[in-house]
Amino acid sequence: MTPVLLSAFLLGLVGGFRSFTSLAVYWIMRRGGIVAFALGLIAVLEFGLDIHPKAQARTGPTGLVARFGASAFLGWTIAAGTGTPQLLAALVAGLTAIVSAFATLQLRARAIEQIGNVKAGLLEDIVTIVAAVLIIRAI
Repeated sequence: MTPVLLSAFLLGLVGGFRSFTSLAVYWIMRRGGIVAFALGLIAVLEFGLDIHPKAQARTGPTGLVARFGASAFLGWTIAAGTGTPQLLAALVAGLTAIVSAFATLQLRARAIEQIGNVKAGLLEDIVTIVAAVLIIRAI
């Protein structure tokens, strides 16, 4: 697997936790500007919505479309100019995010049982941010 596809895969894993965090972190670290600010705001709003008792399931249609779309776009973006097919990187990231959404749902349920919804959500936010930063720094 090429470094770009590995990065797309890892960012897709992170995308299963939160839809917009990896994309926001990438834009903040690499691109800046108003788009970075907007994506950062969307990511923070997602953190808040996630702990709401009536939050939609990450494995529902809206959650899966958001995870696939944001991760696929990020995969496409990181492959640009590298010689790695952008469509392949997008598919790797997007499909990995969908699989990760189902896998992380189980982790989140266990965490909620142990420490409660808010603490589990905050822990997941921290893990997601740190993982995204580490992966993007390595790209």
